[in-house]
Amino acid sequence: MFSRSKPPEKTTFSSVLFLCLLQVLFDDNCGYAFMGEQDSFQYSNLSVFSDPNFLSRVPIVLDYAIGTQSCVVAKNSNAYLCNLNNTLCSDNTDSSGYGGYLCSCKYGYEGNPYLSPGCTDIDECIDPNLNDCDGNAKCTNTPGNFSCSCDHHFSGDGRSDGSGCTRQASQIPVILGTYIVT
Repeated sequence: MFSRSKPPEKTTFSSVLFLCLLQVLFDDNCGYAFMGEQDSFQYSNLSVFSDPNFLSRVPIVLDYAIGTQSCVVAKNSNAYLCNLNNTLCSDNTDSSGYGGYLCSCKYGYEGNPYLSPGCTDIDECIDPNLNDCDGNAKCTNTPGNFSCSCDHHFSGDGRSDGSGCTRQASQIPVILGTYIVT
């Protein structure tokens, strides 16, 4: 039987682009704006935004933190915004120096860590791409995780990237004897 527990990897973007494309006459306000990964976007004219593949070509980025308090301080106040269901709070440690905190779902959970119902369990057993159970093993979903156990007549750790499941040798009793003819 095997259970997996691995922390999620944090995604970072090297540069973020905020582009104000059209200045409104006399008001100096933005007419069109978006945020996205700078290295993925080349502006030529407004028609780039009518491209139906625009959103799949330019990852949208939103980098923020809540308030200026650390997780420890915020948790002891009535202004704490992380939902309590399967969430993690992490202090904002970027170079801005403003502090604050961020909420995220615990590993094995998905959803919105700020709103109800919060983060819910991912059933890794529904999608074979989310678990590494051997073809001769049963996947069992557990809160935030899963486990693999070999089927009857197989032994091993149940993982396709481990020792897997090997068929056990059958143990048929054999009776040996001698027959004497007189």
